[in-house]
Amino acid sequence: MSVSENFNLIVTILTIEKTDQVFKAIEKEGITKSTIIPGRGKSDKNPKLFFGLTLEPQRDCILTLVPKEQSDKIFNIIMEEGELTKPLHGIVFVIDVEKVGGLDLDFFDNSSK
Repeated sequence: MSVSENFNLIVTILTIEKTDQVFKAIEKEGITKSTIIPGRGKSDKNPKLFFGLTLEPQRDCILTLVPKEQSDKIFNIIMEEGELTKPLHGIVFVIDVEKVGGLDLDFFDNSSK
């Protein structure tokens, strides 16, 4: 285990129905590990139901650490598979990671080949 500065964190928030589809697509690129945090969406655009109740859809927040050189490709796959160009389907963004520790960096070296 060592420290590296060559990673980006891709944060994806999308409907739970799209999570498995996104994972299957990024697995083909060697990305096999992520952290999923369940949540719910809150927006003034959420549909209103009877008696003034608002529907707050279930969401998954997916944290995926990727080597910087794969970041753009994985981002584009997530955009396509998650249908994130459509309104209210979710959001994805990339964060530069200053340092990463506690990883088996050999896993990343082997998975990107």
